[in-house]
Amino acid sequence: MAEKTLPEGSELPLDQAHLQSLIREALLAARRDLDGTEVSERTNLVYSLSGNDGPKYLGVPAYRSAEVSDRIAEVWKSKEAERLTDYLWSKGALKKKLWSDDPDIAPTKNDWARYAWEDVVHGPLLHLLWLATTADLSITGKYRPWHIELDALEEAASDVADSVCNKNYTVVAICPIIALRLTGENKFTLSPELVLEKWKPEERVSFFTRYHYYYVEDSLYGASDVIIKVRLRVPSLDESEALDLITQKLDRLKWACMIAADTDSIFEESTIVVTNPSGTGLRQSLRRGDVFFRRRGWKITEIEKPVADRIADLLQRLKTLAVEFPEINSALWYFGRACVAQLARDVLLDAVVGLEMILVPDAGDSTYKFCLHGVALLSPLIGKPPGDLVKELRDIYNLRSKAAHGSAKNLPTFEKFAPIARLLLAKAILATVELAESGKLDLGTTDGNIGKAVMQLVRDRATGIGSSPER
Repeated sequence: MAEKTLPEGSELPLDQAHLQSLIREALLAARRDLDGTEVSERTNLVYSLSGNDGPKYLGVPAYRSAEVSDRIAEVWKSKEAERLTDYLWSKGALKKKLWSDDPDIAPTKNDWARYAWEDVVHGPLLHLLWLATTADLSITGKYRPWHIELDALEEAASDVADSVCNKNYTVVAICPIIALRLTGENKFTLSPELVLEKWKPEERVSFFTRYHYYYVEDSLYGASDVIIKVRLRVPSLDESEALDLITQKLDRLKWACMIAADTDSIFEESTIVVTNPSGTGLRQSLRRGDVFFRRRGWKITEIEKPVADRIADLLQRLKTLAVEFPEINSALWYFGRACVAQLARDVLLDAVVGLEMILVPDAGDSTYKFCLHGVALLSPLIGKPPGDLVKELRDIYNLRSKAAHGSAKNLPTFEKFAPIARLLLAKAILATVELAESGKLDLGTTDGNIGKAVMQLVRDRATGIGSSPER
């Protein structure tokens, strides 16, 4: 067996814009040369704009069938494809280790080109055909054979070129949600990576046709008309990295919504569908909880432009702080867990652990420090007398032990204090951001340890009024 890595030689810099153009032309040529090929059908559940009689099973083209593969073997090497593979070959890009069954015949450039074409043209083309077919069936009930949308093609070509040149990948997460409503506008761009928008009917049914198997009927029809879109560039398609970034974006958004809308309620999400414009392999779903399976009432959070503007501002300020002092991300992580936990007991436990990270500088039980530092940090943001706030902090801290040991899962006290603890954590994160920005909370001298910085803040304030904060 002969083995060889091709192309040989060093990798040379690629012109990304030129490569994107070559990929685009090769994709169009492949579609052109395959157009007219007879394709068998298979059935697929299709959600439709027309009528209220539910989804139906319709025939969809089997673009991955044997007859298509046979046709590809005949037409794949178009002039456009050759220009693309010649360019990649000349730059030593997309190196592959190839084998030949005959020990006397080494793999050739043509062998490599076929594999390269599979990577940068065939895979993306199948994905584009699937997107166009499911949209056609959902909107009109019919599909156009071998049709692809040009805007999706441009996006796929850009994504493939970026991945080849820079090893970057675009990841798009689409998240159906409950308990959020946009007012006045159809779309709010909260950051370059994060958008809230109303779900267009044609987008909604196309989404259900593509991904209904991730959901149950109640969740499909229970979703609000607002979706979250997260769009990220990641250095690899490592699932854990991409999904962690998506989770972090959603946790930060929930925090900013709670603060900006001045509410103790949260929006909740079902399965998050994770896609890639070129169809590159990636796990397609992320489930953080079973919130859509619960039958209960939700408090609707209204998002209008002033609220959206404040959300965007909060997200940017939090991002800036997290770059310099990443420990704030740990508190946000516990806030996120407190937003998706199914039991009030678990909501309270996660929220209190997050509060401890901010209020208590060292390990161990410390009700006194928890309450003292909590009042110092939260009093300016909580419209309650200090005595009431101390009692509230003491109550939730004392409940922490019961929650940790799993006692009385349905204890009404947990139901009462869980949303309070979560809101206090959100406010504590806000206070950390504001005090760090003003220089009153000196995270630099504590190596980013928020609990120690808060303790120093309390000491400084106490010294200023001539009393000692510690026993």
